Amino acid sequence: MRWTDFGIQNQLFDLSHLDQFDHVYLLSDGSSHCVTIRFSHHCFTDHPSPTDDPDSSFVIGKDRRTFDVQRWQLSQRLPQIIKTLETRYISHTDHQSFFTVELVNERGQPQDYEVYFEVTKDTKTKRLYLTVKSAYSRDPNRNTQRPKSRKIRLLVILRNAQQNKPIRRQ
Repeated sequence: MRWTDFGIQNQLFDLSHLDQFDHVYLLSDGSSHCVTIRFSHHCFTDHPSPTDDPDSSFVIGKDRRTFDVQRWQLSQRLPQIIKTLETRYISHTDHQSFFTVELVNERGQPQDYEVYFEVTKDTKTKRLYLTVKSAYSRDPNRNTQRPKSRKIRLLVILRNAQQNKPIRRQ
């Protein structure tokens, strides 16, 4: 998928850094996996609120969201975060989804940037897809918590997806 730029208040926001691309992961067991990387609009939008500027509305299908400049700025880091997943701490949630956390912002200050993704396999082409479903900095003013999780290696995620095996929670 290719994203088009988004304009708001006479400012244009380039979304091309979130265009779909292929990446080859070289894993610790010597295997390599070519994976198509995709990014959801939830990486640069947030839940709408009544006080939002109507011009910031971003709609895909029936999903109405609000363009969020902070999420867009943080999303600039997503391609590099995803390309280095094999070196990162990855957590498995209760569902067939995973997340990793970037702990430092561009100014070198501590900041939790949570990146949620899933890996699927196209049954016809056998191609693996890694879709970043959402990415955001946790807002301390919202009463939300990071989901309970356990550590998992990218090798296990990709191997299980390739073999059509679900990953079980322990």
